[in-house]
Amino acid sequence: MVKKKAKEVVNGGILNGNSYPSYIFLLLLIGFIYVSYNVIYPFFSAILSGILLAFAVHPVYDFLKRIIANETFRAIIITLLLFVFLTAPFVYVLSHVTRQSVFEQSDNLYNDIRKRLLEGNIFGIECEDTISTICKVNNNINKWLRTEKVKNYITNVSEQIINHATALMIDILLTVPSILFNLIISILATFYFLRDGKYLSQRLIRLLPLKEHHQEELFTKAYGVTYAVVYGSILVALIQAVYAGIGFSILRFPNALFVSILIGFTALIPYLGAWIVWVPSVLYYVLVQSAAGNVNPGYWVILAIFALSISLIDNFIKPFIIGSGAKVNALIIFVGVIGGLMFFGVLGFIFGPIVLALTQVLFEMYERERYCEK
Repeated sequence: MVKKKAKEVVNGGILNGNSYPSYIFLLLLIGFIYVSYNVIYPFFSAILSGILLAFAVHPVYDFLKRIIANETFRAIIITLLLFVFLTAPFVYVLSHVTRQSVFEQSDNLYNDIRKRLLEGNIFGIECEDTISTICKVNNNINKWLRTEKVKNYITNVSEQIINHATALMIDILLTVPSILFNLIISILATFYFLRDGKYLSQRLIRLLPLKEHHQEELFTKAYGVTYAVVYGSILVALIQAVYAGIGFSILRFPNALFVSILIGFTALIPYLGAWIVWVPSVLYYVLVQSAAGNVNPGYWVILAIFALSISLIDNFIKPFIIGSGAKVNALIIFVGVIGGLMFFGVLGFIFGPIVLALTQVLFEMYERERYCEK
C-alpha cells in the first residue's frame, strides 16, 4: 500500500507533465528565487569572496584531515585563522588612526605644502648642485613662485585639495564598519563552503537539465579554470616578487627586499598590480639622486625598463600560465580577465575566464550532439 502511494506521488508529482500544480510550483520557484536574489544582493560579493577563499584554502583543509577528523572543527580552525589574518590590518588602522589624527595629519600636510611653495623647494630636497637638471628646474620654479599672484593661486588650490583629501579619508574611515561586516560574511561563507562545498556543488550539478556526462564535463571545466586562475595568480605574483627582488638587488636599488614584497602583494590585487609600487618608488629614487647631483641617465633607463618588465609578466605571461593550467586558449583567459573586471568588478578576474570557458564547453557539447545526430 505504501509503495503504491509512493508511486502515485512520483507519477503525479509537481513537475509531472503540463499539470496545473507544475505551473504553480514553477511560478513560486521563480518568485522566491527573485526575492532571494534581492535579499542576498547586497552581500553577493562577500559571499562570492567566501567561495573563493574556501577554494583557495581547501588544500589546507584536506591536509588537516590527517590531524583533525571532524570536518566542522577543522573548518572552524581555518576560518578563525583567516579571520585573524584578514582583520589584523583593520585592527591596526583603527588603533592608530582616529578622526583627530586625520585632521592633524591633513593640517600638517597642508602647512608643509604651503611652506614648500613659498620657499620654492617643491621637492622637499635641498639642492646643493646647481648643475643637475632637477635643481635647475627647482630654482626656476622658485623664481616663478616669487610673484604674489601665483603664490595665492597655488595656495588656494592646495587648500582645496587638502580639504577634499580630508573628506575622503573620513569617508574611508566611516566605511570600515561596512567592510568589516562584509568580511565577517565572507568568513562565514568560507566556513560553510569549506565544510559543505562538495555536497552543495554535487546538488547544484544534479539540478542542471543536462546529461550526466555533460554535467561532469561542465563541473570539471569550471573547477579547472578556477583552480588555474586562483593558484596561477598566486604563482605569477610570487614570480614577480622574486624577479623584482633579484633585479633590484643587482641594480642596487634601495630597500629592494621590501619593495619586492610589496610588489608581490599588490600583484594579487585587481585594478592595481605591481606598477602601483614600482612607479612611485622609481620616480622618487630618480628625483632624490638627481637633486643630489648623481645624474646617470643610462642607469635610469635600465632601471625604468626593468621596472616595466615586472608588470609585463602580469600582462603577458600570466594568461599563458593560467591558460596552460586550465587547458584554455590564453586569449580567452586574457579577454576573460579584462572583460570580467569591467563587467563583474573586482571578482571578475575569476568569473570572467570561467564564463568564457564554460561558454566554449557548451558550444563543444552542442557541436558533438549535432554531429552525432547526423
